[in-house]
Amino acid sequence: MKIKIHKYAKSLIFWCGEHRGHLLIFLSSAVLLFILPEGISRFQAYVQKESAGAPDDDIPRIMNTSHPVLRVPNWGAMRTAKDWNRTYSELSESDFVAVPPYDFALLAKPMKELTQNFSEENIRAITAKLYYSTRFFGAYDLDAVEFTGAHPGIDLKLAHGTPVLSIADGKAHSVSRNPIDGLYIAIEHKSANGERFMSVYKHLDRIIIKEGDRISAGQVIGNSGMSGNASAPHLHLQVDLLPMHEVTNGHYAPYLPESVPTKEEISKKTVNPIIFIRRFAGG
Repeated sequence: MKIKIHKYAKSLIFWCGEHRGHLLIFLSSAVLLFILPEGISRFQAYVQKESAGAPDDDIPRIMNTSHPVLRVPNWGAMRTAKDWNRTYSELSESDFVAVPPYDFALLAKPMKELTQNFSEENIRAITAKLYYSTRFFGAYDLDAVEFTGAHPGIDLKLAHGTPVLSIADGKAHSVSRNPIDGLYIAIEHKSANGERFMSVYKHLDRIIIKEGDRISAGQVIGNSGMSGNASAPHLHLQVDLLPMHEVTNGHYAPYLPESVPTKEEISKKTVNPIIFIRRFAGG
């Protein structure tokens, strides 16, 4: 008795014969994948990553960094409110000095002692203390050190209208406004080994970039102001840590603890902007 083989079955047998090499490789890989525990774990991680959506790989890698401003007013040499309240455009070239170092020894000098003698050395120290007016997780006190308050990032005292620069290469994630932060920018950054960060620039007066723009380190992104909850013109700068395999959608909400966090919590959520700038300088 003859066995009739359906025409589709014939086609399948023929195809398998033509591609038996590929089939062998596929079946061998599948067996190894599901026999080895490590293979199973990797396969599951891959599925989870694909389901969640991979982070935007259009983020430029960090090639360099920059301080957020090019120069600062010589606050220590100014004596009157009229001098202090001048806008950036009203200041003369002689009113500016180079950006002072974020030096703990310098910042720790008590303001009361410094103002008893306006020597050149003390003027430099006063300018530094006023410029870095609130340190990384410092209390709102010019003599306070780091990790004495709940303030993420650093506050930089600036003249109103000072050009603000991106601290690293990246992509503009959010341009937004709220009653606390005022007008602010969030720029996403990615290191060569895949670490992801979000630098945030708050209390701006003007923004000259838009969401989705590719940004270079040192590029002007806006001007300082006192929008939101601010009593004087300044820039609040913070750098938050982002999970490596999560998509960050919508307007970015910067990290803001309700109370003074532990150093362990801080290390998981954010990083001192000055350390970030130093770490990635020159890529």
